[in-house]
Parts: sequence; structure tokens; C-alpha cells
Amino acid sequence: MASITKRGKKWQVRYSKRRKIQVKQSDGTFKTEYKLEQVSKSGFNTKREAIEYSAKLELQAADGVKLKNDISFYDYFCQWYEQTKKPHIRISTQYQYQAIAKMIYNFFGYTEFKNIKRIDFQRFLNGLNFSPSYIKKITAVIRSCVKYAMVDKIISNDFTTLVNNKGNIKRKRKIEYLNFDEIKKLIDYCKAHRKEDEYCYLIILAIATGARVGELIALHWNDIDFENQKIKINKNFNFITRTDGLTKTQSSIRTIAVNSDTLSILKELQSKKTDRIFERNNKAYTKERIRAHLYKNLKAIGINKKIVFHSLRHCHVALLHSMGIDWYAISKRLGHRNLTTTLNIYAYLIDEEKEKADTIIKDKLNSIF
Repeated sequence: MASITKRGKKWQVRYSKRRKIQVKQSDGTFKTEYKLEQVSKSGFNTKREAIEYSAKLELQAADGVKLKNDISFYDYFCQWYEQTKKPHIRISTQYQYQAIAKMIYNFFGYTEFKNIKRIDFQRFLNGLNFSPSYIKKITAVIRSCVKYAMVDKIISNDFTTLVNNKGNIKRKRKIEYLNFDEIKKLIDYCKAHRKEDEYCYLIILAIATGARVGELIALHWNDIDFENQKIKINKNFNFITRTDGLTKTQSSIRTIAVNSDTLSILKELQSKKTDRIFERNNKAYTKERIRAHLYKNLKAIGINKKIVFHSLRHCHVALLHSMGIDWYAISKRLGHRNLTTTLNIYAYLIDEEKEKADTIIKDKLNSIF
């Protein structure tokens, strides 16, 4: 409710409203309370100006806009995600943002955004038992939100700077991959048994292209250029909604060259007369069936490593690296945003390369000294 009064030669507007808020209790629960919100502004030259300002406040209140910068960290993060991120990201990525929102709620509750200090955010990170890479991802997402809020003048300081976000090194997932002989063994087995197990075609193409499993399942026959021996990757299959959607990033949209032998093998699936390449009984493959067939084939050739389907992407990189392919070319083929991303993910291959180089260097030095 607004009141308009004249103070000397100027006019003043005072707007009052009781707003419902959630207050965290000592036992960790939240209780609904009503807080009186008041905004006043004076200095209007005419009553008409004061009335127009009053009407603007009324409209903002009706639209749910808070008249003071006392929005909670959790509420602002949710609004920021809904308006700036959700419309432009894949469903699987939306789940990641929603998980981060839940973490914020569980720790901060409805604490006002402007009251959060760097030490509070450090305590929040310290309480998360995740791998270093995931902690860094959480920090990056929240930092983006904080930067946005600073432009909105909701907060004045970036409390995400100078924090320790190293995470739990013990939670770092060890990358399992096949060596050159094991990769060749798997390829040969899948080529020999592809007629009886059509999932072998998917495994062969994964090793030959390094494409993600969602990118492969999203492939349709019109994405294959048999004449120029290229595959166009411009979508990603969502295993939850069972539909084709956006690629992981914009840089994931790419066209890659594929050898003729692989394409000749793939062409055999055209006899099924389906639009989507990898489907069974008019339904795209499921993750469970893909995983089961990969394990079955690995077991058949005596490989007991804990290999997931994504490991075949690493196998592809290992093959290219062993052939002496430049890291920049590998990065582009994988659809990474930049070379740094590729080098960070495949640091283990670089470390192996360094060890071999160290041995050669020592041998060469021994021949001199």
C-alpha cells in the first residue's frame, strides 16, 4: 500500500507491504513468517510524478519483484538459472544446475544473498565431498551467478574469489582405458561377431570416431556422407527423455572424417530400413543394453578392466596419439571447446609420453657422457 505526502515543496512516496518469507530455525527447519517491507522516496517535484512512481512500485510488487535487495542466495540462484541457463542447455545439464541449487538450499537455506561472506562460501565448499573437477565445476557455476548479481547490484563483492576449491582427491575417478593390443583385439572381435550382435557396430564406430555415446545414438542416415567419408555430428540423444536434443556444447557440432572400411561395415545396417542408425524394434538403444553388450564382448576376449562406454572415446584418442596425430587436430575431432580442455582430460597420455621421453633422454645423455 502506498501513501503520498507533501513535505515542504516536494512530494514523498512511502510503500509498505508484508511479504512471506522462510526463516531457518535452530533445528534446521524453516518457518513461514511475514516481514514488513517498506520503501520510501522523496524529492518529486509534482504529485503526478509521485503517483507514477507509486504505480510502478505496485506493479513490481504484483509481479513478485522484491522492492529491496534482500533476496536469498537460493532464490536468486533459482531465478538466474530459470531465466539465463535453462532455456539454452540440455536436460542432463539442467539436472546438474538443479543439484547445485539443492546444495545451496541445504547449506544456506534462505540466507540473504548480500549477507554471504567469502568464509561462508568456503565452509560450503569444505562440506562437499566431491572430486576436484566437480568442485571446480560447482564453483564456476556459482561464480557466474554471483557475477550476474553484481551487475544487478544485488551484491557488491564476489565471495567466490580466493577460495580453496581443490575437492577430495580420493574421489577423483581413475580413467580406465585399453592399450593398443586390447583395442585391436576388441575391434577384431566386434567385426567378426557383428552379424550376431548388432551392438558391435556401435562399438566399432565409437572407437573409429571418438564420438560420445549420445552423439552416436542421435545419428541418422542423412548424417552420413558415404561419398566423402564424413559424419556430421549436430545433436545428442537424451536417454531420459528418449529424444534427440542439443549437443554438449556449441563446439561439439562438427564434421569428422571416417575411414572407408568402417563406413562399409556401418552401411550393412541400412538393410533394417530405419531412419535412426542405432535402434532396435523401432526404439533407440538404451544405456543399460549398450553397457551390457560392451561388457559381454570384453569378457569374450578376456579383458576384465572396468571399462565404461565412454572409455572407447579415450581409446580413440590413444589410437590417434600413437599415430602421431597433433593434439590440436585431436581436440577439434573430439569437439572440445579448446586445446586446454583436451590436454587436461588426457594428461595421463601426456605423462606416459613424458616417461618414454625421459628414458630416451637418459639413454642419449649416457651415450655422450
